[in-house]
Amino acid sequence: MKLYLFPPSGRVLGIVALKNHLALDCEVQPIDLGRGDQLSPQYLALNPNKKMPTLATRGKSASRQAKGAKADDEHAG
Repeated sequence: MKLYLFPPSGRVLGIVALKNHLALDCEVQPIDLGRGDQLSPQYLALNPNKKMPTLATRGKSASRQAKGAKADDEHAG
């Protein structure tokens, strides 16, 4: 697994805390928004929405925003 994140982001704190609590073997890849890393072809292939954080595993990826939107839709329905 590889976790792409923007370290100073408040959204990342809970995710990193959970990763550490569960002792997950997960490579952390910092993304520099100021440098535009989220616009690179490699990152866009993982997450075309350019959102963070993104978890990539076995060639698939998921972002927190995508999962949250799905959960919101399920609760609204």
